[in-house]
Amino acid sequence: MVKDLVAKYTWEELEPVLSQLYPMSKRSIAEYKEAYQKFADTVPTKTSMRIVIEESDNSTFGKWHEVYGKNGTLVKEVFQTELARQHLEDRWESEQGYALSYTDWAEIAGMTIDPDTLLAYTEKDIVVQVLMLITEQWHSNEQSLQVLKEMEAIAEGRQQNLVTKEMLGKGGFRQKWSEKENGEFHGLYTVYWANDFIQQQGIMIDGNKEGVWTYWNESGKIERQTRYWCDREIELKSESPWRDNAKDQNRT
Repeated sequence: MVKDLVAKYTWEELEPVLSQLYPMSKRSIAEYKEAYQKFADTVPTKTSMRIVIEESDNSTFGKWHEVYGKNGTLVKEVFQTELARQHLEDRWESEQGYALSYTDWAEIAGMTIDPDTLLAYTEKDIVVQVLMLITEQWHSNEQSLQVLKEMEAIAEGRQQNLVTKEMLGKGGFRQKWSEKENGEFHGLYTVYWANDFIQQQGIMIDGNKEGVWTYWNESGKIERQTRYWCDREIELKSESPWRDNAKDQNRT
């Protein structure tokens, strides 16, 4: 279990590993230490998810470590349409992976560790990768949960006292958004191409881009998805399957 592995090592043992793996990390050492201490005190909850770490590499972004979850569910059990089968044919019988952004720390603490991950990484490296995962979106566990609740409320149309606005910007880009009475962007934000296809769409929370934002080209085809936390890009996805069931746009 992740919590047991974290408990094996002191911060003094982990700090040099973190500095070696992430010499250009975006947070201060003090912030990582605080996150480690908070996570070490987290009471784990039971979960069927196990944590997986893999190294990825491409010509644009170089090498990085992907940390995600698996729970035995197959791709074909998640995406059950014929169109999905055509796009995912090469891994239709494979196990589906799940992003762990906004996952409660208690669930992460209770996850088992994938056997292949244990073979490929040292224990200290695994702990550091978990630490990087929980601090991607971290200011506090409570704030992460609050942002998630706000996003769910917006997605389900439960937000109240929001003002919807729309304007036509330079170059023919039409923008539509919701904001609070104080003028902060809060809710779904959409930008349209001049041909009325959506150019980008995502959720704003208290003026910050949050969660998955999807970007389409002028022909209506998805080009990329970016995951944000507090207006910072923390993950880029450049190929399907797209998150949040996002689809290419077509004229009907």
